[in-house]
Amino acid sequence: MLSMFISSTIKDLHYVRQTLAYQIEQQLGHEVIMSESISFDWNDADIIQSCLNEVERADFFVLIIGNRGGTPLPEGGMTITRAEYRKAAAKRKPIYVLIQQDTWILYEQAPDRLEPALKELIQEVSKEWKTYLRAFQHAEDAFRYVRTQLSQWCRQFAQLNLSVSEIEKLKKEREHCQAYYRFVHALFHHEGDMDRLLAILTQEIESGQISSRMVVEQPIMQISQATGATLYRYEASCQSLCMAGCAGDADCQDSYPLSNANNYMGAAYLAQEMKLYEKDGLYDQKELILCLPLAQLYVLTLHFLIEEVFTDQHAHQDILDDFLNKNERLIHTFHMYLERRKPHGQTGADKCGDAAP
Repeated sequence: MLSMFISSTIKDLHYVRQTLAYQIEQQLGHEVIMSESISFDWNDADIIQSCLNEVERADFFVLIIGNRGGTPLPEGGMTITRAEYRKAAAKRKPIYVLIQQDTWILYEQAPDRLEPALKELIQEVSKEWKTYLRAFQHAEDAFRYVRTQLSQWCRQFAQLNLSVSEIEKLKKEREHCQAYYRFVHALFHHEGDMDRLLAILTQEIESGQISSRMVVEQPIMQISQATGATLYRYEASCQSLCMAGCAGDADCQDSYPLSNANNYMGAAYLAQEMKLYEKDGLYDQKELILCLPLAQLYVLTLHFLIEEVFTDQHAHQDILDDFLNKNERLIHTFHMYLERRKPHGQTGADKCGDAAP
């Protein structure tokens, strides 16, 4: 069973929404997600965020455009319907667009007579999805179009002749590409804001189940999404690693002298190799800390919580190998960024006076 999110203004399209939802569920057997549905998840205190979460959960996105532009978001500008559409586009959902015939004719012949928000939505959607845009007069027309599109999608899917594992592999590769794109985009748009870049990096790093790379893959542990990150730069003037950025739940001490033998970042820097540390955290939950020397002068630390351990006998190198295998492109790109980056603003040398003894 597939799930389909129906997005539209409600007052002018209530009958179309209800009819389309009923026919999809009763005749096709698929789940329909609408804000007025009993099953709609309103657990989030933010109504708009609840809608966006449901868009992300759905397999397909059906946009119905009537004669109203919709309610603008509280902060102004974009309407809720447009925000839902952009969420679906960002998540690369299959999108099908239905527009009332009278509205489409008016848009093509006298667009200035439409509400500004409605005109802008049609302009954006028709530019990107004109191939999948269909004008309709009756709700039954809308259903026939959706049914046809689903049939074509299923036919194309069957022609791929892929197994479930192959499909999951393609899905994961796509997710990796999207994470990489978002991080590279951040490097260009947040140049020099290292705290912001580290915050984005923690969101894009893949974690989850860690396994050994043996002939038969063996799970080692389950770790959380990265909870924090720090970046330290070596400053020769004070023989210390001085903080260049910090994000999330991490020890954001200004600097660490290399003379301190208990400094795990210093150990990674001096050896110029990845180090892994496990330490006790709050509520008897252990923390996993990865230290990665980058671009000769920097040490990146990434912090995770250990959620479950599958085997007590595991080598740190197996964990490091699995982590690098999953995140090699992100880490290498960050390494190249630091390699070419010129210091901006305050450097670590300005903080050397705060070095811990």
